[in-house]
Amino acid sequence: MTLPDSNPYFEFMTITGSVLQSNNWSETHVSGGGGGGMTYAGHGSSHVNAISSQVVSQGEIWVRDETGKEHHLRFSGIEVPTRNGHILSAIYGRAKRDKDGMYFSVLFYNHTSGEFYRVNKAIEDIAYKSLPVMRHGGFWLGSMWLILLVSAFFTRHPARALESLMVIGLGAWFLSWMITAPQVSSRKKKLLKILNQYSQDAPRINPADYQTTGVADAA
Repeated sequence: MTLPDSNPYFEFMTITGSVLQSNNWSETHVSGGGGGGMTYAGHGSSHVNAISSQVVSQGEIWVRDETGKEHHLRFSGIEVPTRNGHILSAIYGRAKRDKDGMYFSVLFYNHTSGEFYRVNKAIEDIAYKSLPVMRHGGFWLGSMWLILLVSAFFTRHPARALESLMVIGLGAWFLSWMITAPQVSSRKKKLLKILNQYSQDAPRINPADYQTTGVADAA
């Protein structure tokens, strides 16, 4: 089983090789904190932003393919457990309409252990980028904001117009989300179906084709 070349929405590339070295770690991302205040008509107020943290898994793996070329694989949001000598395939994908865009790792398959690891964040991003711009809710949201903003500067009461702009903008943002979310979900299901089919019919690999020798193996 190979990944399809004629899919109308996505295109793929695969790197397969013997693991030379791997490293997994976690990073903590902290956001929020600080505060601010304002005064209005002699009255003051202040606030403190809540602090939140998120632990994100990171990793890198060096593999050598059957031609002897070495590849550096980077990934984020998942862990990919491997040992030196394991045979690993990294599946990369991108939206077909995004010809100048990067390929993102969407699936890792450890042929030695028989385990698959999906990169859900990349799958979500590729599904979104596969939509034409005219079908993005954000396109219509931006267009509406621009029209309302221009209109606000030609009214007699720009302050009121800007207040109305904020209210209408929030409604437009919600509408854009309602438009885009179902389309992204539909494309995501199509992409997951392709990856799941690959997982079920993953090609058999002959480890002898990826025998590694030398200093790199001892790293």
